[in-house]
Amino acid sequence: MTKRGKQWTSRHFRHISAQPCHSWLAHGSGHTLAGIQKQKGENLATHEDIDKLRDQVAAVTTTTEQIKAEISDAAWNRQWRLNLKRKVLLKAAQRLSAVDDALLAVDSMVRLKLTGDEANKVNRQWHDSGVRFDEARVLMSVVCTNETIEAFQRFLNVANGVAARILTKEDTKIYGQSVDELRASIAAAQAAIRKELGTDIVP
Repeated sequence: MTKRGKQWTSRHFRHISAQPCHSWLAHGSGHTLAGIQKQKGENLATHEDIDKLRDQVAAVTTTTEQIKAEISDAAWNRQWRLNLKRKVLLKAAQRLSAVDDALLAVDSMVRLKLTGDEANKVNRQWHDSGVRFDEARVLMSVVCTNETIEAFQRFLNVANGVAARILTKEDTKIYGQSVDELRASIAAAQAAIRKELGTDIVP
């Protein structure tokens, strides 16, 4: 083989060797670029998913806080109404007792034949107890059930009936004859109060 032949063969070898190398690099670069772009796309999709998830979590958190606030408001309103009902019923119970005491005073006034200032004092006591009882019933109509209002009304009807007999006919026996009915109506009103407040526990 000549020197020229050797040189040609060497160049030829280099040419042949360079072609597959160049082709491999180009082919490999294409795969690498495609892989990078694919990875970027996946990363972008992941970020979008994270953003969506963050938005969803934020929406759920906001809704949860709103629900908590509504529950808190509802609980506060229930507690406020219960406290108001307690105050009204306590006042109503006091007014009921005052009417009962005033009725007993009216009976004593007639039986003892009181006159003058003593009689005026008893009459005023009876009148004032009735007025305050009516005021309590107005408040009860706002926060209490009809059952409770009717129970108090029954007591007042009995008490007014007895007082009318005592004052107009000077009936000294009617109070004693009506004691059981009065006590029963008072007990019914007290039971209605306990039921309103949830303290009427049936075994």
